Amino acid sequence: MSAMLLDELVGRACAAAGLPGLTVSLQMRYHRPVPLETPLRILARVTGAQTTARSS
Repeated sequence: MSAMLLDELVGRACAAAGLPGLTVSLQMRYHRPVPLETPLRILARVTGAQTTARSS
């Protein structure tokens, strides 16, 4: 589920920046377990041709 949320966010960030496209690669490293039943904050940034996302 967390990978799906990040992928969706990156797609929306690209579309908002006028650069719609498809995910080429999705790599995730979990530093700790994703909490259940807790609101998550997910951020995305478009920098040129690349888009990055992170959650906190």
